[in-house]
Amino acid sequence: MFRTLLRRQFLEDIFTYRFLTCFVLTVAAIVTFSLVFMDHFRDLQGVYSRTSIQNEHNLQEFVKSPKHLGNAEQLLRFKPKPELFIADAYEDDLPQGFYFRPQEHALQVLSPREEAAGVSKYWSISKEERLADVLSYSPDLSFVVQFFLSFFALVLSFDAITGEKQRGTLRLVHSNPTKRASFIAVKYVSAVATIGTALIVGLLMSVILLGLLLSAPLSSSIMTSLGLFFLVSLLYLSLFILLGITCSVSSYTSRNSLVVSLLVWVFLVVILPRSMGMFLTSKHYDVPAAEEIKQMAEKAEFDTSNRLEEQLPAEYRANWEKYRLSEKILRVYSGGYKARQDVFDFYLRKKLAAVSEVRKTNFISPASLFECAASSVSGTGLYHFENLWTQARGYEDGFSTFVQNQNSLLEKGAYFYLDDTTISDKPLDFNAIPKFEDRLPRPGERLKDALPYLGLLALYNLFLFAFVFYKFQTYDVR
Repeated sequence: MFRTLLRRQFLEDIFTYRFLTCFVLTVAAIVTFSLVFMDHFRDLQGVYSRTSIQNEHNLQEFVKSPKHLGNAEQLLRFKPKPELFIADAYEDDLPQGFYFRPQEHALQVLSPREEAAGVSKYWSISKEERLADVLSYSPDLSFVVQFFLSFFALVLSFDAITGEKQRGTLRLVHSNPTKRASFIAVKYVSAVATIGTALIVGLLMSVILLGLLLSAPLSSSIMTSLGLFFLVSLLYLSLFILLGITCSVSSYTSRNSLVVSLLVWVFLVVILPRSMGMFLTSKHYDVPAAEEIKQMAEKAEFDTSNRLEEQLPAEYRANWEKYRLSEKILRVYSGGYKARQDVFDFYLRKKLAAVSEVRKTNFISPASLFECAASSVSGTGLYHFENLWTQARGYEDGFSTFVQNQNSLLEKGAYFYLDDTTISDKPLDFNAIPKFEDRLPRPGERLKDALPYLGLLALYNLFLFAFVFYKFQTYDVR
């Protein structure tokens, strides 16, 4: 009996103008967004290509004469990835990478628009950098799911109970030995299958379009990301299907259920995420302006260097050049630059903590939970920036270690600080020197980052399903 009801309900859901209209709009949105995305993606690739060429040129000059550490300065920036089409996650509004200065062991964020940047020397990336221009925002698949398909899910399920009742079929169905739990399960599973069909077709179209427009075979990474995104989207859409059924089982007419469903959708998807974000971003997070942070960093460097110098023996201070390669002198340089970098790192962490606070407070919004989960499984947005920061730190250490092992003038085991007086001018092997490339985290790591958001979405689903089941037990089917 369950299979019969499910087959009938699924065919009824698929062959309706309601499904056809929403399906056509979804497909049209994906095609349009794909074209817009490719234009934006080519701009990003052009910027990244020019940056990579400049970085390579700098390293080629450095390996010829390693004492000239200024040649090794590099821009460690985001690598454009097709996963941006899955979830852009406002990545353009984030700092675009880090400026690496080996001699000072410095990693400073590139974009001067970042409040906590404090970059003492900013290299303009390109004329395509239009962070303040709303037209530079690239629509993505998460936008389609978050707005179009969630609305479709409610439209599909708002009359799941009231529609049957008004047509008189609800009484007929329950005149047979059909359990009410089975009836609710049929409505839910059919709606999920229907919305899943539209979602799968949309994802397949995006794969085809990206394959054609990118002029290159899609990697296993993007296919895995699409698979994870499908599961996240299905969990999110399932919630709106249950919300539609909840409105239906709580109403006596389809008209009332439709009105309530639309109000719920507008509140959860449009009003709540935006209002919470605006409220929290208006709060004071005790993060000074960029110029103030720069001044504090310079003061920390000056104070630390002076303090360490005062601790040196008088002979060292009087004969600085003689003892320049000694551990005590090198620690003065190291301590000063470290104090400077610690200030930048501290305020950047505070900035990231502020964003995390916004996310935690937005837990009551399923749209915000979905947005964060989609960003995590795609490896974009804030998750991408934090991962880039981790990689940049690792590269900084790896670069210093390589130079130390290859060209250090110091005795083995001595304290090493990367400085032009500590390394020889013997040329290095360009092929062996570490080169930076932004790498996407593994699928397991991305899924792990998304688990808190997915867990809350799953709890909301379970709560609504239990409520619908309870409510329908006492529903008047006449």
